[in-house]
Amino acid sequence: MSETPIQNQNLSQIGSSVAVNYPKPELLADDSKGVVIFLNESLDIVRRNIADFLSHWTSRIVQNIGTIFFRILFHSFFKMQIKGAKWMRRAHGPALIVSNHIAPYDSFMFHLFFRIGSPLLPLRFMGVLKFSAPFLNFLSRIGIVQVIYLLFGVFVIIQGEGVEKALVNARRILKQGGTVVIFPEGKMSRNGQIGEFKKGAAILAKETGVQVIPVSVKKTKRAVRNLININVGKPFAIEKSMSTEDAIQKMRDTVLNLHLLN
Repeated sequence: MSETPIQNQNLSQIGSSVAVNYPKPELLADDSKGVVIFLNESLDIVRRNIADFLSHWTSRIVQNIGTIFFRILFHSFFKMQIKGAKWMRRAHGPALIVSNHIAPYDSFMFHLFFRIGSPLLPLRFMGVLKFSAPFLNFLSRIGIVQVIYLLFGVFVIIQGEGVEKALVNARRILKQGGTVVIFPEGKMSRNGQIGEFKKGAAILAKETGVQVIPVSVKKTKRAVRNLININVGKPFAIEKSMSTEDAIQKMRDTVLNLHLLN
């Protein structure tokens, strides 16, 4: 019975031929950068989700209480005339509310339409942290604006970053069945007239297909209490086939027609 040779090679020679390949330093550096980027992105998502959660539930509580508080407040200081509130009360999310913008308190007036527990609450507003008014910039620097934003469901957009980035949060809120309020003029009117509409609201309405609820606000100065007329129009939708320019025009014409009713 013969033995099976290992072709006259000894084990030490076999072992000495095994080479160990270590990763190159530059590859390790790339992997580390990838891990850091992944962790940062994950933390950003977690922070955003926590901020959204806090803003949603804080504003939900505050705005439901505000339906009573703001009704008393505005009727005390202004003569209020509201038409078409039924369209708000019959609506449900997701919804996009578009309105002209005449004063800093416009956002609070929307609470006059609702009762406690309305399916459209909380309303979520677009907001900025840089203003043309020095006093508002002061309030922003000391954190007052940020607190108000948290309480009333405002999400901040950075001006100059483009429409796509500005609409990210609005798209997510509508996708979750929420209500977004946009002032398409992008600024307050100094003379009370309705200015040109920017394209953000039109793009959002086209992409999502949600119901658009038009609102017009007009203030008339009087000797005792200024008169504020608010008209709410019948909800409508913007078809995806419509051009952005036509969508902008339809939104503005609808709000303008409401504005001319008074």
